[in-house]
Amino acid sequence: MGKHKVYVIGAGIVGICCAIFLQRKNFDVYLLDRKQPGQETSFGNSGVICNSYLLPQAKPSLVKKLPGMLLNLDPRFHIHYPHLPYLTFWLGRFIANCNRKTMERRVPPLHHLLSQVIATHEDLMQRSGASHYLNDSGWLRLYKDERSYAGSAEERYYYDKY
Repeated sequence: MGKHKVYVIGAGIVGICCAIFLQRKNFDVYLLDRKQPGQETSFGNSGVICNSYLLPQAKPSLVKKLPGMLLNLDPRFHIHYPHLPYLTFWLGRFIANCNRKTMERRVPPLHHLLSQVIATHEDLMQRSGASHYLNDSGWLRLYKDERSYAGSAEERYYYDKY
């Protein structure tokens, strides 16, 4: 039996990386996009390579923000109300996972995945001749006030732990 064919839809950074890793596993990979690689979702992104955001999106602190999010008052989140019936099951499961026990169970696997991010990106950049684009300067988290700093205690706890 010959190689398995795999079609990757989307030639942004995620699709291209999936294609590369599938090729490394000896799959025949076909990359499909309506435009040239990197010209849609990935176009113009800052390219931050972050290996430290350990908390899943479904976390206890999100519950108090849900009313404003569901009313489209949070600029980072928007619900298109005609799609709400199709999202109800997913939203229910998402909200059910916004608890401490589930979050704590998910942090170690996220840490394991993220611990490989920098080395993997450096390898891809070196192989593609793009290493000169990497600016390894770290990152700095700023807080607007004492209240926002205090509100990040849970996040800082996990940063310190991992």
